[in-house]
Amino acid sequence: MLYSIVYTSQATTPVATDTLLQLLDAARAANSKLDVTGMLLYRDGAFMQALEGEEHTVCRLAEKISQDQRHRGYFVCSRKAIDKRQFGDWSMGFRNLDGDTSLPDLPGYSKFMNQPLTRETIERNPSMVSKLLLAFRN
Repeated sequence: MLYSIVYTSQATTPVATDTLLQLLDAARAANSKLDVTGMLLYRDGAFMQALEGEEHTVCRLAEKISQDQRHRGYFVCSRKAIDKRQFGDWSMGFRNLDGDTSLPDLPGYSKFMNQPLTRETIERNPSMVSKLLLAFRN
């Protein structure tokens, strides 16, 4: 059975772009061997990650990730059986959402991503998880 877990967490120290890329490379290599796919988002020290694959594998991987000392505040936003993978094209998709602070001046700018990727924000707006991950899937 295919299964999906989505979690958020906060980095314990600031994460440089080079470090993020190394983390991504390691995740892609490990996840490929496990047949796990997903998406990793990073913004202002916060991570949101979707993991997809066989239930036992995904649950074991999520448990391992939850114990990683490089982050804190691990919070599972979503845990469910799925019919098909949303992120099957990647061993791990990635978006670094830190960026240009002048964007709010652009016509049509959405403040959606100005919300912190925290447990409190997600509990107030549960549909945010789906919207966010699917917005960056393409």
